[in-house]
Amino acid sequence: MRQLQNVIAALVLFTFIPIASCSLFSSSDPDRAPDREILRGFNISPQADNNVLNTVIARTGANVIRLSFGGSNRLVNKTAPYDFNEAAFQHLNRILDWAERSGVRVIIDPHTTPGTKSDWTIYPDDEFWQDESLQEHLIRLWVRIATENKHRGDVIAGYDLLNEPSIPDPTQCGDKWNELVAVLVETIREIDDRSPIIIEPSGKLAGGDCQGKGGPYIGRLTGLQDLILPDDDNLIVSPHIYVPHQFTHQGVEGNPAGVSYPGDINNIFWDKNLISYRIQSIRDFHSTHPNIPILIGEFSVSRAAGPDGDVYLNDLISLMEDEGWGWTYHDLRGYTGWDPEMPYTDGPPYGVEATPRDRDAPRMILLREFYSKNN
Repeated sequence: MRQLQNVIAALVLFTFIPIASCSLFSSSDPDRAPDREILRGFNISPQADNNVLNTVIARTGANVIRLSFGGSNRLVNKTAPYDFNEAAFQHLNRILDWAERSGVRVIIDPHTTPGTKSDWTIYPDDEFWQDESLQEHLIRLWVRIATENKHRGDVIAGYDLLNEPSIPDPTQCGDKWNELVAVLVETIREIDDRSPIIIEPSGKLAGGDCQGKGGPYIGRLTGLQDLILPDDDNLIVSPHIYVPHQFTHQGVEGNPAGVSYPGDINNIFWDKNLISYRIQSIRDFHSTHPNIPILIGEFSVSRAAGPDGDVYLNDLISLMEDEGWGWTYHDLRGYTGWDPEMPYTDGPPYGVEATPRDRDAPRMILLREFYSKNN
């Protein structure tokens, strides 16, 4: 990590101008930070044009979008020489301009980075964790993002450092995510002292080697207990919730469909009470960090779940609302398996294939009920 720290001076060539911080969440709990607006929105692709964004905001009342640069929209190309993708930056600038006019906030989520196999998540055996020169590309990306957007003000709901990190065994290899978070926060703050910085907890291997092979996997919700936050007064912690995976991801990437909720899943009865139990780690973290807002950056359930998916989402969002956590549904107008504007296929069994979009699709009606809490 020393090598990473040495590159900061070469990367940060810009004047540091202190700006007052702002708060973006609210809570009725007197022990939590006051005057914070709850963020309720959705994940969306940067290829969504302004007409789509206008339509979606008008139909939902969402007050934030998590702009995710995966797939062909990567902000940094993942092959040498790892150039910036200028077309993706044009989308970013266009949407930020639109958001400023529309009164909507934007979470900037690079989602992927050189040295990772997937465009959608991070694995312990990704080369990214073994090669610090690859980590430098994420650092220089945040230098550019912060430099070009530090003037944007409240439209920036947060800089989401990296989507769904998972690391090799920290007891043998060092906690590579906590180390990188410290470098990234320091780097951004030398440029932008106003915008919130969003930190996700990491999953990890318990055992195995430093190339990320072997050992059982510990999920990111459990990993919250090991997250070390830098000394900064404008951070947001952002877990993702996809439990139980067999239900939320049914019909996706070959996973079996036909899983019911509430119901027995792997001989365990899943209902709202069990979901509440499984997200207790987030409550525990929040109780020890009461001034750090919680944003559930991703949660969803495949359309292959049919109407049971609406029951699940209603239970989960109600629990998040009870805690005063912000949230962004995954995702809108992306993969058909998640798209809430698409009514369910005929079933059961239900599928994930596309159907004609309908503003009054059952899942969209459900989400609008919660978005209506936004002013």
